[in-house]
Amino acid sequence: MFFLVTACREKEVAFAQWGDLKIIECKPHYRVQAKAGFTTKNHTKRDIQINQELVDLLAAHRKTVNGSEWIFPNRDGQPDGHFLRKFKKIVFKAGLNCGKCKCSRSEGRYTKVDVEKSCVTYSEGCEKHYLHRLRKTRATFWHEHGVSLRTIQVWLGHADLSTTQKYLGIQNPKETEHVVAKPMF
Repeated sequence: MFFLVTACREKEVAFAQWGDLKIIECKPHYRVQAKAGFTTKNHTKRDIQINQELVDLLAAHRKTVNGSEWIFPNRDGQPDGHFLRKFKKIVFKAGLNCGKCKCSRSEGRYTKVDVEKSCVTYSEGCEKHYLHRLRKTRATFWHEHGVSLRTIQVWLGHADLSTTQKYLGIQNPKETEHVVAKPMF
């Protein structure tokens, strides 16, 4: 949910700290900023408004991390770095893998053997699912709900507007017919 609501990159989520949650103009925000061991991609900080559902989930989650400064710590109390693997397991358990992807993986405790697996039986095999897709989904959501391209650009942390435009999905033609049909004058 954190990835989907904030549209943050994997490293930005891995290095998220409780102190990054802010109230700005009476609304909850997540501040993406550089910190020890991590620098944001464009070296600037940005604030992203988050919804109450995420705030409630984070409040419940905070009780489970035993006072860690990191929102998502690993077992050693350091930033977690295995979100993609966890995401792919969730997708696999939900039965959403495409069934067409094949990948090879090294298996065996003492003697490593390359084994080809299908994403139907292997949770990490589907190439269709990746974390960056959640950024694109959120950008499209914001755009379809009237957020300006420049604002989305800032929230995503893109230096170039053309990069932001690549993220946006194609709108349903039925939803845009009324705009095209309007007279210009």
